[in-house]
Amino acid sequence: MAWRTSLECARFLRWDIPSAAELSSIPPYHITLVFRSLTSGFCLVLLWQGSNLAFSAYLAQEPLKRGQPLTQESNDPNGSLINGLKSRKQVVK
Repeated sequence: MAWRTSLECARFLRWDIPSAAELSSIPPYHITLVFRSLTSGFCLVLLWQGSNLAFSAYLAQEPLKRGQPLTQESNDPNGSLINGLKSRKQVVK
């Protein structure tokens, strides 16, 4: 049903699809298809976890300026950080 509908939509859009276009020869639940799907899913989850770990490690770093905390020279460190967050300039953020 879905293949027939997709084929008709493609013909309507005048895509060059042969009339003898057939479905894939792999059965829906063939062992190789299941294995490839599980492998792809595992790799995707591994990529997500690795990205999350790298982002968390980057986010956990404190803001430094020449190896010292960003507000080292300020009289009001918390006020300086809040002013930086309220700033409309993207360079400051």
